[in-house]
Amino acid sequence: MPLALLALAGGAQDGPDFRPPAVPLVTHDFAGELAHNANLSLTAILALGACARLCERAGKTDDAGAYRRTAEQMAV
Repeated sequence: MPLALLALAGGAQDGPDFRPPAVPLVTHDFAGELAHNANLSLTAILALGACARLCERAGKTDDAGAYRRTAEQMAV
């Protein structure tokens, strides 16, 4: 599993004192402070992973592989 996804799942951390920022920097600042918000890079990675799963369910394995590889490359 890519490190970015492991970190989300709690499997990889930046040391024993790792804590998510209280107020993360996001591009959605018009909405005010949003706790536990993911940045746009992570959102894109997760969306590509979701596209891969949808392609798998639709039987489009070539497309699924392309989406998954792109998501994994971005997560490194």
